[in-house]
Amino acid sequence: ELPHGRIAQLAVVGFIWPALFGTFPGNENFGGADAYSYINPLEAITKVPELAIYQIVGGMAWVEFQRVIRIKEQGKNRVVGDIGIGYPGGWNPFNLNYSPEEYADKQLQEIKHCRLAMIA
Repeated sequence: ELPHGRIAQLAVVGFIWPALFGTFPGNENFGGADAYSYINPLEAITKVPELAIYQIVGGMAWVEFQRVIRIKEQGKNRVVGDIGIGYPGGWNPFNLNYSPEEYADKQLQEIKHCRLAMIA
């Protein structure tokens, strides 16, 4: 639930961002100058270059593959949602130091946001 919720949160941002701030310009060699300017996702899926669709599918497959690797490595001691970022001993670029109670609260906030994004 957690990894898919995180992806859903990114998808919500990807859905809202173009409507608020516009889109990136396309390229004549990759679907035309306006290939990425469609805000309606049902229309956009038919207008973007085929290579972009493969890139999206490949990115999703990579995330799932990394998740499966972590599940196999950790076995029964698996940390749910662990992708190697932000967990104790994981990559922590902002040097966030939460107490166990604060950390549990942040985890609850995250799962609530993930569920809301999956509904959206």
